[in-house]
Order: sequence, then structure tokens, then C-alpha cells
Amino acid sequence: MTSRVISLEEWAVATCGSMEDVATGALGLADFKISTVHQLSTDADCGGYIPLLTDLESVQIGLATDLESCRKLSRLLLVLDDDEPDPPLAEVRDAIGEIANVMAGAIKTRICNAREGVDIQLGLPFFVHGRIAPVAGLADAVLRFEAEGITCDIHVMHRPHRDKRRAA
Repeated sequence: MTSRVISLEEWAVATCGSMEDVATGALGLADFKISTVHQLSTDADCGGYIPLLTDLESVQIGLATDLESCRKLSRLLLVLDDDEPDPPLAEVRDAIGEIANVMAGAIKTRICNAREGVDIQLGLPFFVHGRIAPVAGLADAVLRFEAEGITCDIHVMHRPHRDKRRAA
């Protein structure tokens, strides 16, 4: 059981480290940049999201970008050569969901290793066409990932559960 709410900053730090792991591991990238930005790119019109839940809070982690960057990320994940055609849109969606899922698993590991007794449950990843915007009461942070012509915003949205905010 989580003893206190995990701060948005802690989630963002774990997310940044996890994206570094995904970039060097699953995506096979050596040269990339991750920076903190203040809002999602206006070009981010699709992406993959996944919920993470503790007994005290809910978090959504998302990869928000444009369809072309989704295709490039899926090509990296699927290890497609330059002469191979782009995968069909359904496979692109699945690949982006898988990247979000792998990143969420790494976030869970990082936070659970740093905090004794934390139990984090992962939800199912989903793909979104359109922009995601946090509602009132939902704190968010945005990290920008850039590599090989890809710009992707990593969106971290956090809300403590209403009846348990005092545990913070």
C-alpha cells in the first residue's frame, strides 16, 4: 500500500528515465534529447496513452505526436529497414501502444524500486486520434523527446484520488 501520494515531479523524473531506457533499448537509438516543455505541441494530434494506478492516485502517461512520427517510432520498434514499406495504420497504433506499455512498465519498476510498499497497477494502452487536454484538477507535465526527425511529447497527467488527498 502506498504510504503517500507520489508527486507529479517524481512521476515525471521516472518517466524521463524510462523513456531513455525505451529509446536505447526497444527503439535502438543512441542519439536523442529529452527536455521539459510547458505545453503539448500544437502538432500533437494523436498518440498512445496508458493509465497507472495506485491506491492514492491515478496517472496517465502518453506519447503525443503526429501520425508521421508515430510511423517513424513504429518503424524503429519493428526494426524495419529503409526499403521496407510502412506498416499498416493498425500496426502503427499497436506499436505506439506497445511503446507506451513498455515505458509504463519501466516507470512502475523505477518508482517501486525507489519507494517501499508501492503497488502500481497498469491499465491497457490505447491509441488516440485528436488532442488530449487535462481537465480541471489534473496536474500535468510535458517532456519533449527528439530523435531522427521525430518529435514526441511525453505527457504525464496526475490526480490524487479525491478522498485520499489528505494522505499526501
